[in-house]
Amino acid sequence: MNRWMLHSRLSRDNDLEAHVKDVLAQLDSQKEAFTSLCSEYGGYLQLVGYFYQYYPGFHLDREDTKRIGEYHLAIDCDFYYLYSEKREGTA
Repeated sequence: MNRWMLHSRLSRDNDLEAHVKDVLAQLDSQKEAFTSLCSEYGGYLQLVGYFYQYYPGFHLDREDTKRIGEYHLAIDCDFYYLYSEKREGTA
């Protein structure tokens, strides 16, 4: 199995939406090539979030959703709440 990966260039303390925008900007820099690759071989945008206190929610605006569709990408979201004995809001 072969694959290629493109990661966000932002630090991990940015929100998930900002990471999506950064990856889309990278794809846009070579739009014809990436569109061709994704159309021929498939592709997906994998979003992984680790949340220690709460889940802040996730939202893609209409323009970003359109751009993802132009690349024929599927979206896979893996969001994890990392449990601890100290729950949010407790001492």
